[in-house]
Amino acid sequence: MELTEQQQSVIDSTSRRIVVLSCAGSGKTTVIALRIASLWKKGAKPEEFLALTFSNKAAQEMKKRIYKEDPNPVSYTHLTLPTS
Repeated sequence: MELTEQQQSVIDSTSRRIVVLSCAGSGKTTVIALRIASLWKKGAKPEEFLALTFSNKAAQEMKKRIYKEDPNPVSYTHLTLPTS
């Protein structure tokens, strides 16, 4: 998936809190997963994240995409992606 300028700005943002609102199929899950993976690579700890989704399926998909981005994953036992 090629990212738009807005999507890339979300991934690269140094803001501690980001809300991603967009229509279905626009890449929200990918952007959030890439942002978490990027912050992880910069030293953030799994227990410092809170990512909310609206379904268990979306939460599982997000975890899968985050893990895919890190070839040498740190301990993911503290990563929680609850549904709202």
